Amino acid sequence: MQVQAAPNSNLSGLRSPGEMVSAHAHRLRGVQGLINWNLFNLLLVLIPMFTPPNDFFPQVFRYVMFNAVVSGIFTWWRLNSPVQLIWPMRMLLLVQIWLTICSFISGLQLGRTNDFETANYFLVMIVIFYFNGAMITYVWPKYRAVLLNLLLGIFTLSAVVGVLQFLTVPPALALARFYNARADITAWGVDASGVIVHGAGSVRAIGLGTVPEWLAFQGLLAWGIISSRLLYRQLKPWEFLAAMFFLMVALIAQSRVMYISLAICVIAFLVLLVRRDPKRGSLYVVSFAVCGMLLGIVAQERLSYAFGTNLQTDDTLRYRQEIGWVQAYQI
Repeated sequence: MQVQAAPNSNLSGLRSPGEMVSAHAHRLRGVQGLINWNLFNLLLVLIPMFTPPNDFFPQVFRYVMFNAVVSGIFTWWRLNSPVQLIWPMRMLLLVQIWLTICSFISGLQLGRTNDFETANYFLVMIVIFYFNGAMITYVWPKYRAVLLNLLLGIFTLSAVVGVLQFLTVPPALALARFYNARADITAWGVDASGVIVHGAGSVRAIGLGTVPEWLAFQGLLAWGIISSRLLYRQLKPWEFLAAMFFLMVALIAQSRVMYISLAICVIAFLVLLVRRDPKRGSLYVVSFAVCGMLLGIVAQERLSYAFGTNLQTDDTLRYRQEIGWVQAYQI
């Protein structure tokens, strides 16, 4: 004779849905402070994204990362949350292992330090704060959109400043000198001795950053936040305009090292637009092409730093190729 468990019974260690909800609520109350501390760590790391260079953050950043690790581990242990190591994080860790091995092997030849600095372990930093964000969104799912919108807001502010710098608006240029006092963003075509080289008259916007590469990186990340919606629906007109705007921002930064990533993003963007909605997507593609050509024609001189690059004779690129092979041989 088999005995059936009555509803809400605790037979064989099983708990009723009501008991499970109560236990989960009790667990959340116990880690409320840890969750708030994870959120504080996550917000703290966003501050250097839009603040001018200073001596404070580089000195304390390693302690911020250590604190983020400890709070993340304790929160995960108390919550027993099913945080998954998604494949982008796995790839980052694999690349970080390779970078660490190269850093130690080449330390003596290249004179590089192997201490725990963000320059050596910046990929680990991304994984750390991914876990912090995963803990927060596990408890408060609505914060997933909040954190993404917060990032998007910071990147939008920097992008708008970058466009004003590209247009040589005086207050924006003054802001660029405040963030980077060592270089004039309107004189990238002039060398240290005042001799005019290729790209004279070009403008490399930096936004709320110290180098053009940072603005290009922000533009691509902001584009990714918006265009990721193409994975499950077609973009609304304002979303398409915003995504196109951020791709153009990555272009006007004239970061040549980011142009390969930019080209891949543009191709993926146009393909997804057509696949999601062939009729409207084709219209978007034509609009994107027209805007790109107009930008190239109207701002040809200001984009001459990148467009005037000769891959065979450019001194900077040749030096990087030569020193890169030397460093690779030593490694």
